Amino acid sequence: MSLVCFSGEDDAWRPETHLYGHPVDKIHSDLTASSGRAGIDLTGARRIPANIGTAFMGDTKGGPFDVPGDLALDWLRVPANPNGRPSADVLKPWVNGMDLTRRPAGKWIVNFGWEMSEAEAAHYESPFAHVTEHVWPMR
Repeated sequence: MSLVCFSGEDDAWRPETHLYGHPVDKIHSDLTASSGRAGIDLTGARRIPANIGTAFMGDTKGGPFDVPGDLALDWLRVPANPNGRPSADVLKPWVNGMDLTRRPAGKWIVNFGWEMSEAEAAHYESPFAHVTEHVWPMR
C-alpha cells in the first residue's frame, strides 16, 4: 500500500516525510531523497559544456560473433564442455534498444573476454567451433 501527498515547505501542517518507510528531509522528483547532508538531488543535473559532442558507443563487436537464438539454446542445453563448464560462461544474450522497446530478437553472442587464452576458449567446444568457422576467416 502506498500514499503520496504533496506539501509546500511553508505549510503550517507538515507531517514527517518518509520514502520507502524511512524518514527523509526531502524527496526529489526522481524518487531519491536527501537527509541532512546525505543524498544528492540529481534532478537538476545539466550537461557539462566540455562534454558536448562526446558519446560512448558501448560494446562493439570485432567480428560476426552473433549466434542465432535456436542454436544458442541448443548449446546451453549441453550439460558441460570438456572443461566441465557450461557454455553459458561464454554465451551471452545480445540486447539493444530495439529489444527493450519492442519484441526481443533473441540474439546471442560468443564472448570469450579479453583474458581467456585460445587454449581455454577451445574447451567451450560449440562456441569455439562457431568462432573458428565464422569469425576467424574475416579477422
